[in-house]
Amino acid sequence: MERRLEQKEENMTHSKRIKERGAAIYVTACILVMAVPMAGLAIDGTVLYILKCRLQGAVDGAALAAARSLARGSDDTAQVSSAKIAAVTYTKLNFPSNYFFTSDVTIDQNTDVTVDLSVAHQRTVSVTGHVVAPVLFMRFLNFTSANVNAIAIAVRKDVNVNLVLDRSGSMTASGSCGPMKQAAINFLGNFAPGRDNVGIVSFATSTMVQQAATTSFTQAGMTTAINGIDCQGSTSSAAALWTAYDDLVRLNQTAALNFIVFFTDGEPTGVAANMPIASGSPCTETVQVVPPASVPAGFPSGFTGKYITGMYATYVDNSAFIGLAANTATANADGTPPTSTTSSGVSDQVLAPNSQGCAYASSWNSNWQTLTDFRGIPTVDIYGNNLINNGYWPVTLNAAGYIDITNHSNGIPLAVNASDDSARRIRIGTVDPAYGRGLSGVIINSIGLGNAAVPLPSDGIFLERVSNDTRSPIYDSNYPAGLYVWAQHSSDISGAFGQIASEILRLAK
Repeated sequence: MERRLEQKEENMTHSKRIKERGAAIYVTACILVMAVPMAGLAIDGTVLYILKCRLQGAVDGAALAAARSLARGSDDTAQVSSAKIAAVTYTKLNFPSNYFFTSDVTIDQNTDVTVDLSVAHQRTVSVTGHVVAPVLFMRFLNFTSANVNAIAIAVRKDVNVNLVLDRSGSMTASGSCGPMKQAAINFLGNFAPGRDNVGIVSFATSTMVQQAATTSFTQAGMTTAINGIDCQGSTSSAAALWTAYDDLVRLNQTAALNFIVFFTDGEPTGVAANMPIASGSPCTETVQVVPPASVPAGFPSGFTGKYITGMYATYVDNSAFIGLAANTATANADGTPPTSTTSSGVSDQVLAPNSQGCAYASSWNSNWQTLTDFRGIPTVDIYGNNLINNGYWPVTLNAAGYIDITNHSNGIPLAVNASDDSARRIRIGTVDPAYGRGLSGVIINSIGLGNAAVPLPSDGIFLERVSNDTRSPIYDSNYPAGLYVWAQHSSDISGAFGQIASEILRLAK
């Protein structure tokens, strides 16, 4: 009996195993029916995703290239055409033919590239690319191919750029004047005539407007203006910065992107100042101040007497001169100074108004007695830039309350202070007396060249402060941050200008 029961149990177990094996086959078949198409879809989907990413990258780059190409051409029509050609070219360059067995990328410059001009001071570029991708496993669902599309949009805002170029004598001495001029010409080629406002200011002892900011600029005109620059003289940075700001205030485009691009190879050495005349001075055409007439800013309280507006400059060897030159002038049509005054020994100077008969020192190392014709330098320059109290470089005053110019070590510090304060007042949008209004949001980008005989300090602090670079020890996040770029040698100037151009165009998009 027991043996029969055991045999019966064995037969039942065997039968059960056979049935289970049959179920496993059915389950496996069902899983394969579902899994194979899913795996196929996953593979095809992955390929399509890769194609989409590659195509998106291609049209993204094309849109940016098209936006940059809006600078090519003398009017909107030519610039739009240039942008469309660039979009097509860059899309095809960045999506290889037959990539992952696709058809060639399709992009029509007439239908797939558009430039919207409807918003003031802004152009919007849209770029769409198409490819047809073959599929493998999706053929089981009667799909032989899939369309992959990508669209990119880039906005190019119009910008106002005032380029400020150092034409001091050290630029000639180091062989950097020519490379600077060529780099500046190339830099300005990034901006669009008829849309962007471009101006050029150069500075040495005095400051010269090579070209007032305008949309009506041409490559030929910019080349002429810049090539007319002659590099010699001192370094009056504060006057140059304020002149560039004054020109942007004149435009009064508060909603635009406003930039000053400041290039220099040395620390500031000059300021434009209302200089009080000492008793017995030979000046015969000075301005007379008699109470209750307005006393210039920075003069001691209760001042009476005469003063003259001129340039005070100092040199790195602590020699100095009072150059009675106009603080600003406008260049001739060929970019050269309107007048060359040789009596001061500095040909970039234009004789200041009311300065006939005035004596001044023009020696590098001697004739200090002529400085006694002046009582000193007031504590602010003619633009209102502070020369002593901005916490940067210390200077000393004389008993009368002026900056002591018989202490020649005051020269560079007061000029540096003026430039530092000029940049500060620009970025906070200080009211410009010439127009009775200010301009907020101006961004100052700067380039420092390091190969002058006495170069800028390589630590970059001065120009970091000027630009409100994020590396500056006084960086203020309440105001726009600029970019400071260091160019060690003349061969680095072009690259530095290119980096600044890229930063401006990045912000314009």
